Amino acid sequence: SAAGATAAVHNTENSFGWSFNQLQSTLFGILGKRKRENGCNFADTHLSDKNEFSRRIQHIGHKLRGVGGDVSDALKIDGSNSAGTSKLMQSTPLDTRLTSSFLSECKVYRRDAEIESIKLRASNKSSGITVLPIVGIGGVGKTTLAQQVSWRSIEIKIWVCVSDNFDVFRLTREILDCVSGQRQTETGNLNKLQEDLEKQIKYKRFLIVLDDFWDDMNEYSWNKLLGPLKRNQTLGNMILLTTRKLSVVEMTRTIEPIKLGALGQKDFWLLFKSYAFCDQKYEEHPTLYTTGKGIAQKLRGNPLAAKTVGALLRRNISIDNWTNILRNEEWKSLQTNGGIMPALKLSYDYLPYPLQQCFRYCCLFPKDYHFDGADLVRLWISQGFVLGGHTGKRLEDTGQVYLLDLVDSGFFQPVESYKYSSKHFVMHNLMHDLASEVSRAELATINGTECEEILPTVRHLSIVTDFKYLIDGCRDSSSIEGVNAFPYDSFEQKLLRVKSVRNLRSLVLIGQYDTRFFKFFQNMFKEAKKLCLLYISASYIDFDCFISNLISCTHIRYIKVILDDSKDGVLPQALIKFFHLQVLDVGIFRRPTLPSGMNKLVNLQHLVANENVHFTIDSIGNMTALQELPMFTVQNASGFNIGQLKSMNQLIKLRIYQLENVKNKEASEARLIDKGHLEDLCLLWGDGSTSTGALTETAAEVLEGLKPHQNLKHLKIIGYSGATSPSWLAADVWVSSLQFLHLENCKKWRVLPPFEKLPFLRRLELIDIRNVVEVAIPGLEELVLGNLPRL
Repeated sequence: SAAGATAAVHNTENSFGWSFNQLQSTLFGILGKRKRENGCNFADTHLSDKNEFSRRIQHIGHKLRGVGGDVSDALKIDGSNSAGTSKLMQSTPLDTRLTSSFLSECKVYRRDAEIESIKLRASNKSSGITVLPIVGIGGVGKTTLAQQVSWRSIEIKIWVCVSDNFDVFRLTREILDCVSGQRQTETGNLNKLQEDLEKQIKYKRFLIVLDDFWDDMNEYSWNKLLGPLKRNQTLGNMILLTTRKLSVVEMTRTIEPIKLGALGQKDFWLLFKSYAFCDQKYEEHPTLYTTGKGIAQKLRGNPLAAKTVGALLRRNISIDNWTNILRNEEWKSLQTNGGIMPALKLSYDYLPYPLQQCFRYCCLFPKDYHFDGADLVRLWISQGFVLGGHTGKRLEDTGQVYLLDLVDSGFFQPVESYKYSSKHFVMHNLMHDLASEVSRAELATINGTECEEILPTVRHLSIVTDFKYLIDGCRDSSSIEGVNAFPYDSFEQKLLRVKSVRNLRSLVLIGQYDTRFFKFFQNMFKEAKKLCLLYISASYIDFDCFISNLISCTHIRYIKVILDDSKDGVLPQALIKFFHLQVLDVGIFRRPTLPSGMNKLVNLQHLVANENVHFTIDSIGNMTALQELPMFTVQNASGFNIGQLKSMNQLIKLRIYQLENVKNKEASEARLIDKGHLEDLCLLWGDGSTSTGALTETAAEVLEGLKPHQNLKHLKIIGYSGATSPSWLAADVWVSSLQFLHLENCKKWRVLPPFEKLPFLRRLELIDIRNVVEVAIPGLEELVLGNLPRL
C-alpha cells in the first residue's frame, strides 16, 4: 500500500537522517534518473560497525523493493524531477466539469461592476478578435459571471467547456457544431474542419466562451485554434475565457483581464442568507443571526463556499446545529460533493508533487501570514522539497519558479504594501484550509484556542498563539489591565497530545510566552533530535538556553529567530556546532554579536542579518557556501585580507569595502573572475583614498585585478581614484551582461567606459565624476546624472 511505502521511506529517513525528499531524489536515480547530490554525511548515522551498516542498508532496500510500485504512487513520480516542464501528474484525476451558457443557480447576486466592464470592452468594435480572460480561484464565480452576460447584438454565441485537455481538434469540432447547428460527420482531418468553420463564420459577428480553461497549451496550439476565426471580416468579435491560471491569461489575452475576487461583504451576506434560510425570512430566527454572521465571515466572500455551507445549515435551522457547524467548520470536508474544498482540490491535484509539498507546508503558519518570497523558498529547500535538475541551476532559482507556479494557479497572492522592500505573498484563507485538509498526516498546529489530534505520522509542528501571556508571577489575569489570561493548564494539555517528537523535522514557534511555558516546552522537546528546521518568532524566549540545551544540532539546516525585544543581544556560542546549517536568519534589521568561530559553519548559504554583522567574521573564506556577503571589509589584520574571497564561488551578491587597504598585486587573489554565480558587485574605496598620485595608480591596478565574471548584472564602483577605466570595462567590454551600472565619487575618472557596448544596460547612474568631459549615452530605461560639472 501507499502507507507501507511511506513507512518504508520514513524508516530510511529515521535510520540515516535523510529527509523524505532526499530519499525521493534517490528513488528518481533508481528509476534511471541521475540523482541530486544531497550532501548526506554518513558519519552522522553513528554506525561504527560496517556489518551493521551493510545489514541495515539491505533491510531498507528489501522493504523499498517490496513496495516499489506503491512508492511511485505515493511520490507521484512522473519520470521527471522538474516541477514546471513535464506533463503534470495528478494525485487524483480531474473531473470533467461540463458547463453551458444556462445558469444553473437559482440564486445569483449579480456582479454588476464586472458585467458592465465586460460590456464596455466588448462595445469597442475593433478588427481582429478581442480575447478577455476572467481569472480567479475555484468557486469565486467565473463561470456564473460569464453566464450572466447577455449579448443581444451578436449573431453567433458559442459555449465550449475546455477543462484540462486543450485539444485543438475537439475544440474546433465543438465550435463548428455550434455554428452549423448540427453534428459534423466523423473525420480525422483538422484542415477540413477548419475550412468548414471558416466558411460558416466568416461574415458573422461571434462570441465564443471557453469555460474552465486549465491547460497550459503552447502559443502554437492557441494560434492553431484561432486560425479560421481570424479570417472573419466582421468587427467586434470576442473570446471570453474563464481560468484559474495566470499563465493562461498571459498567453491568450489581448486586453486586461477581469480578476475576479471575493464578493463584497454586503452582497455576500445576501447570497449566504438566501442559501442558509432558503425561502424563509431570517428575521424569524433572530438567535441565528450572530452565528450566521460568524460563519459568513469565515468564508471570505467565496460564492461556492456560501452554497456549500448554506446547504449544511438549512438541513436543520437551529442554534445547536449552526453552532456545531461553526465550531467544527464542516464545510472544510473534502467529502462534501460539489463543495468548496473539492473544487479547490482540483487545482491542488493538478500540481506536480513537489509543488504540492511546498503548498501543504505553508499551513504551518497562521492564516493571513505574509511570506517573504525569498524566505519561503529557503524554507522549502531546507525540507528538500525543491528538486535539483541537470542544468546546474541553483535550487533558489528553481524554488522561485515553484513559487511563481503557485501564484499562477491561485494558491498564493502577491501582497502590495509600502512596508515591504521585497516581494511578499499570502494564502487565501480557503486555500489555507485546503492545505490543512490535505496535510493532516504530516503537519499539525497547536494554538491557544483549538488543537486537533496530533497523529504519530506528523513530521512538522507549529505552536501558535495570539494570546498575550501573563508575565512571570502573575496568575490573576484581572490584575493586568487589557491582558488576556494565558490558559496554562489547557494549553499544556494540548502539548501533551504530541505523543512523540523524536521524528519531528520542523518546529515553528510563533506568539508570546513566559518562562513557565518555555520551561515546559523545553522539557518536552528535548527528544526532538531530527529537526531540520527551527523557526521562532516569539517573545520571552531564552534563545541561548534553547539552542544549548534543547535542540540536537545533527540535522538542523534552517534557523530563523525573530525575537520581540529591542536588544540585538549575543547569539549563543553553541551555534557553531550546527555544522549542517544552511540558513541562519535573525532579520535584516538586527545586529547581534556573532559567536567566535562562525567560520566553522562551512555549509551556511544564507546569513540573513544587518550587513554590519558579516564583516565581523574572521577567516570568512572558509564559508565557501555563502551566497550573499553584503559587507566584506578589507583590513590589515589576519583573516580579513582580500584573499579570503578566493574560494567563495557561490556568491551571488558581494560588497567589498575599504579597497584602499589592498595592495596592487593582491586584488587578483580574490578571483572574482571565477565567480560565475555573482550577479551583484559593489566595490568601494574610502573617502580618504583619493589624495596622492601613488594611491591613484594603486587604485587603478586594484580595479584591474578585480575583474569579475562576465555574467555580472549589477555593478557599483564608489570612491575609485583612478583616471582610466579597467580593461574589462574599456574598449573590449568583458562584462557585456551588465544591466545596471553605478559610478560615484570617482573624481579623477576622465574617460568613462563605452556604455553603448553594453547591450543589456537598462539603468545608468553617474554621480560626482568631476573630470569627465564627454559621455555617450545609449538607449536606457533610466538615467541618473548628478554633479558632473565639466559636461
